[in-house]
Amino acid sequence: MVVLGGGGFLGRHIGSAFRRAGARTLSVSRNAPASAASRAAALDLSTAPPERLAEILTAERADVLVNAVGRVWGASDAEMEDANARLVRRLADCLAAMERPPRLIQLGSIHEYGPGTPGSALAEEGEARPDTAYGRTKLLGTHTVLDAVNAHPQVEGVVLRVANALGPGVPRGSLFGAVAHRLADAARRPAVAPEPVVGMDAEHPAAGTVVLTMPALRVCRDFVDVRDVADAVVAAATVTATEVSGRIVNIGSGRPVLVRQLVERLVAMSGLSVRIDPAGESGGAGGGAALWQQLDISLAHKLLDWSPRRAPDESLRDLLAAA
Repeated sequence: MVVLGGGGFLGRHIGSAFRRAGARTLSVSRNAPASAASRAAALDLSTAPPERLAEILTAERADVLVNAVGRVWGASDAEMEDANARLVRRLADCLAAMERPPRLIQLGSIHEYGPGTPGSALAEEGEARPDTAYGRTKLLGTHTVLDAVNAHPQVEGVVLRVANALGPGVPRGSLFGAVAHRLADAARRPAVAPEPVVGMDAEHPAAGTVVLTMPALRVCRDFVDVRDVADAVVAAATVTATEVSGRIVNIGSGRPVLVRQLVERLVAMSGLSVRIDPAGESGGAGGGAALWQQLDISLAHKLLDWSPRRAPDESLRDLLAAA
């Protein structure tokens, strides 16, 4: 099992899940130091020619290639285009040129759908209308994978369209990563005055109180634990190709959650004195105008025999502990 972006948030958990399943795993990323638990190869995927990756896949006798590479937080439109779309085209070219290519598991995003309709779930056959650069570039990657499967009989590929992932290791650039690290910093240094972070700031707090100023967060989103995502990837790697190749499969909780409620729950878990001050318009993970996003995950249960196992409290608790 070769995991591209194996040093990132999703990639680390996916590699761990494969190793627990007994698979031989190689992590590939720009900076990929090997550890006692994993093997790694350093490769700049943004510039490496398809032939170089094909050499690695052939040498490894790879059965599965997972693309966990992606850019969203703090990235420009051009950077997202390169990581989320152009890279996938290079992967498709690489696999199409191989006699025995590994199965490609592409990690897509719920934000490819764009805004949902309150009270209804987004299904795989529904129209994708992304309203952000991230969603648009991820959708281009999805089309590339499906087109490669249709054009080349030897290419197997499936897109797992993943909801907003939570759990240990969420990047600082995300809303929940920023809040968790802000709370962790305050717990370590309670005497230090609060500092602004990703749209949050502090104004005249009471002594010992952490003040978070952020949008009203009146949005409902589908959140899934990153370890449940990793389990879904393992499932997609082990089912027969006829079940999944050329398909999009939603991976989420199937439940919409008010973003502000999750933030308040994370704050409560910290045990700190915190005041949340609303500022600006509604917002939330992933950006865009989507006030409601909920995935229909029935196909994942049918094809992968997969369902999410971890509750939001476990995701938030482990996120805060890791921070």
